[in-house]
Amino acid sequence: MDSLQSQWQSVFLKTLQQAEYADSIKQAAIGQRLSTWTRLLTKTVVDSFRELGVEVAAKGNQIETFQIRRSEYLSLDIVVFSKKETKWTFPVAVAELENSKDNDQVAYSLWKVLCIRSDLRIVFCYRQETET
Repeated sequence: MDSLQSQWQSVFLKTLQQAEYADSIKQAAIGQRLSTWTRLLTKTVVDSFRELGVEVAAKGNQIETFQIRRSEYLSLDIVVFSKKETKWTFPVAVAELENSKDNDQVAYSLWKVLCIRSDLRIVFCYRQETET
């Protein structure tokens, strides 16, 4: 059986290549409209995880699994749980989407996901230049 990482990565790349996602994210990145870039990329990540049949908590995407219902848990942008669980459990994946150009902010996002017990930890960060 494929790992969660490889399953999600495959679905994410297919989702990202769809015109409705790719064009708008690309235009937001080119125009440096970073809050738009974050919102669109968040939707793409959420939609790709949903394809795997898991619960995804993110801004604008509340889950109903736990007694305390939220769209964000642990101050993380995206937290993914197995649908099988109905009690407090460790997430199966977490993600941060950092649109700050400050390297320290990106490092903080990486630190946040590394502090969480999860099978998959993801950090997306906006960079206009590949060297930074």
